[in-house]
Amino acid sequence: TKMGKKALKLVLPDTDEATGERLKRRFEASTRYCRRVGNIYTGSLYLGLLSLLDNDTSLKAGDRIGLFSYGSGAVAEFFSGILQPDFAAQLHAANHAKMLADRQELTVPEYEAVFSDKVPYDPEDYRSDPTYYHGQFVLTGVIGQERQYQQR
Repeated sequence: TKMGKKALKLVLPDTDEATGERLKRRFEASTRYCRRVGNIYTGSLYLGLLSLLDNDTSLKAGDRIGLFSYGSGAVAEFFSGILQPDFAAQLHAANHAKMLADRQELTVPEYEAVFSDKVPYDPEDYRSDPTYYHGQFVLTGVIGQERQYQQR
């Protein structure tokens, strides 16, 4: 978000007023979800795209959206996409808002437990704690090298 804001400030003097306002409005729309969630590294790029699509109703089919990601180690990439006809029918802004509102705050020990909870790569049986995870299907463990899921 900081890098995006710096880039926006650099380009604004070279735009007319209407373009500048449109760019600022779209930047704001693209950062709403990330400001609520925080840094999720590579996922931040796609959360920003989702935020833009959900929160800027002026977007229309045929609009080109540029996506730029910069990571540590001087790795960066830029690419663009074009919004397709009926893209808005695929958006689920109300569901996304509910997911954000329904998040569960974790203590540091709870976060560390979730962060460390990985399916081991070995033949031993494994059990996860499905209370940490949300979604229609949740991995509950591995028994006999077969993944076990619970439908909610």
